Amino acid sequence: MKLKFVFMVATSLIILGIIVSSDADPTPRTCSDTWGTTCAGCTDYTMDSCASLSCDAFENVNEVSVNATVSLVGDTILATVTVVCNDASSMITINYNNGSGWQNKYSETCVEQGGAEDHSVAIVVDDVVGVHWIRGTDAYGGGSGVTCVEGDDSDNDDVNFTVEAVSPLVFSLNITDPTTASPESVTSGDNITITFDYQIDGVNQTSGVTIENITIGGSGAPVVTSGGAATITLVGDASDNTDNEASVVVDVSGIGIEDDDLILFFGSADGVGYALPSGFIQLQNVATGGLHKNILAYKVASSEPSSYTVEVATVNERGIAIFAVYRGVNPDDPIDASKNPSKPNIPTFSTCLAYNPTKHRDSNIHT
Repeated sequence: MKLKFVFMVATSLIILGIIVSSDADPTPRTCSDTWGTTCAGCTDYTMDSCASLSCDAFENVNEVSVNATVSLVGDTILATVTVVCNDASSMITINYNNGSGWQNKYSETCVEQGGAEDHSVAIVVDDVVGVHWIRGTDAYGGGSGVTCVEGDDSDNDDVNFTVEAVSPLVFSLNITDPTTASPESVTSGDNITITFDYQIDGVNQTSGVTIENITIGGSGAPVVTSGGAATITLVGDASDNTDNEASVVVDVSGIGIEDDDLILFFGSADGVGYALPSGFIQLQNVATGGLHKNILAYKVASSEPSSYTVEVATVNERGIAIFAVYRGVNPDDPIDASKNPSKPNIPTFSTCLAYNPTKHRDSNIHT
């Protein structure tokens, strides 16, 4: 079976095109196989009325063979004719018939002049499904390009083989993001699982195809086994608090932040609450009971400073600012916000740390 995969990848769409061919059979086939008896000697074994007047043991076709019993449209086969010829004027030809008539593919004179010799030619199979034929001829004093020799000291023998078309594939394709189990959430840079069922000639196939990796949005992403997810590791966290101060400086120098790490900021303070730290992207900023306001934001690390300054709205604020750093996230899509853009979700990390504004919007941040 031949499988040809064609991938067309966009930011949030993958188109998978597949062509599956019918099974070819590379078993060699001979004139003797075709007719159920040896083709050596003077008998003309032909698929039509082609016949010579006479031949002898020194001028005849011993065998005609092809290197495939079943080939596919567009394949190249090798046709070989084995002859016994006794004169430099003896002409050997190889001819091809796709069912609509004979075409000469090879003409050459005898070389050994008294012994057996092989003559071969490569032939591209025509775009015609069905039984095709190869004919070998040997004629003393014969002419070039002849597809049937009918005189004295001549012989014709044929072999047939089957040509099949490349079968189109009928398939269903499901693309799933294993971190959310949501077919709608596949975006640039995601790890994904691809599964599909297919048919050949209307018959369901039970064996699937495994794809090791795929390119999404220009970056190589390994395919995650169904049910798995990429490993996301908590590198460390740092915090500080405010008590009637205008700002708080949180020292993160001990964490060892690297480029492409995911930095999450959790801030909870009285009243108006904390301002968004410089360079961070806000995910949520909601008021909760007790005149508290909670803010959740993130950024992908790039040449980070050793500390972050977090401003409060007024100097009479009390609160806590926490920075947590995670490694192993996809920097192109660190937060999956595709489920509900108005209430984006942070994935559950390996530490079981999770914040879901839909579930926890009326409470403090949970760790």
